[in-house]
Amino acid sequence: MFTKTLTLMALAAVVAPALCAEWIGDFEAAKAKAKAEKKALLVDFTGSDWCGNCIALRKNVFDTPEFEAYAKDKFVLAEVDVPRGNKISAEQRKKNNELVKKYAVDGFPTILVMTATGKAVGGFVGRKDSFSQVQPALDKGYENVKALKKANKAKDAKAKLQAMADVYRNIPKDVKPCATDLRNDLKKADPDDKMGVVNAEASAQEQAQMLEAKLGELFGNPNKSMMKEVKAMEPGILPENKVDFLTLKMSAMLLDAGSVAEVEKARDILLKDAESLTDKKEEVTEQIKKQFANPAETLKQMQDFKAQNKK
Repeated sequence: MFTKTLTLMALAAVVAPALCAEWIGDFEAAKAKAKAEKKALLVDFTGSDWCGNCIALRKNVFDTPEFEAYAKDKFVLAEVDVPRGNKISAEQRKKNNELVKKYAVDGFPTILVMTATGKAVGGFVGRKDSFSQVQPALDKGYENVKALKKANKAKDAKAKLQAMADVYRNIPKDVKPCATDLRNDLKKADPDDKMGVVNAEASAQEQAQMLEAKLGELFGNPNKSMMKEVKAMEPGILPENKVDFLTLKMSAMLLDAGSVAEVEKARDILLKDAESLTDKKEEVTEQIKKQFANPAETLKQMQDFKAQNKK
């Protein structure tokens, strides 16, 4: 029995590494491989020896047979590591830091779906704990890669521009700052912004700043109801700002609630609102359920907060 156990352990040690997908540390080599194999790129911007969320993402998602099977025929995997230790050479560290700057990565982990030429068209930011949590974002990014390939082959300039604009609009808000190359291509192809992409993006950014300011105003004066103002905003909220708006709406509803029943009503309304999200639907739904797990305790926390900040 003891010998058999040792044999099984040895076999597991040999087999286990094969379950982990191969990540290439040289970005240019990964691009060349993606081009040769006609695949998309999946790039993990990580701090592999210090970033807890990066380490968890690799362990819980990327180092699983489920992810390997999914990615095998779609992606070449590239790792842009920014470790604190000496895991990589000084030359590679310099190259990786340049890539972080080029793609405007301001948090780890950032996972970007790219074309074989290195144009970011999708992905996600932050920790995920299961493959089911990352698959929707990866699917969307992969579809964007295929759409952009098709656009580049289009002979009609207008059709090509439309396809490029559609891809850009379909990039999730949290990784859109990383899509500089595609944004520049659009500006070059559409200097007068006939597609409305640049103006729309400016409007979305302005609205996002307004929502952030309103949230700060709400928590700066929590005893003043903002629900009437929030309801008036709702019809004009742009798709890319719906998650931020739901954060504001949830905060306003909770601070306005005067009973457990009103807290529960707020929960039901917000869960229904989350159903309409195209981005981060599962994540937002989970956050709402967590926030409202104990309605009575949530009400007490809000009342205590208002009491502490009563002017």
